[in-house]
Amino acid sequence: YFRKYTLRDKLEAQKWDFVTIQQASHLSWKPESYMPYAKNLQEYVKKYAPQAELVIQQTWAYRFDDNRLKSWKMSQREMFDKLVDAYDQAAAGLGIRLIPTGEAVQLARETQPVKYVEYDREALKSLKYPDPLPSEAGSFAVGMSWGSRKNKATGENERYIYNDPAHLNDRGRYLQACVWYGFFFDKPTSEIKFVPEGITEEDAAFLRATAQKVLDARKK
Repeated sequence: YFRKYTLRDKLEAQKWDFVTIQQASHLSWKPESYMPYAKNLQEYVKKYAPQAELVIQQTWAYRFDDNRLKSWKMSQREMFDKLVDAYDQAAAGLGIRLIPTGEAVQLARETQPVKYVEYDREALKSLKYPDPLPSEAGSFAVGMSWGSRKNKATGENERYIYNDPAHLNDRGRYLQACVWYGFFFDKPTSEIKFVPEGITEEDAAFLRATAQKVLDARKK
């Protein structure tokens, strides 16, 4: 796992059925960032894993409290709309299928019974450990937790609020897995029996159904 290897090493390591690519999420909303790089990758995969089908995974929009949204002067919804368009252009340009993970995350955010409530970011600055942090109910991002680090000046451990508003939490990863299952096996997500610890049966059923809705919409 820790040794160095090249992309060619991995492509030739097995007779892969599929190879997936995706854009770095912070560039996902920029259509000009995909080409010619994705085309170069496609040609490289075709050369060293000719039996594999190349597909592209659509990533998802960041949560409202990712500071990059502010610097880009866009909302979470605007990032989503832009990345959908960019991924569609890339998939069409390459002539390959698209895994609609980002659409599944967005649909779940907008239709779930308990929606994520945006917190007051200014009020967050006044919190001191071990004050309770804003609720993560309804979130699909890793979100917030109290972290600990050593102060370089004093050598003392200090508490700080760690926040990851970009990567998927357990709910998000389960939803993503359901999308992949339905996409690659072409079977209904209702067949999935596994439910991760910490996710209720009701929530898991909702996430499976959401994945199916997005997959069905993409087939039309």
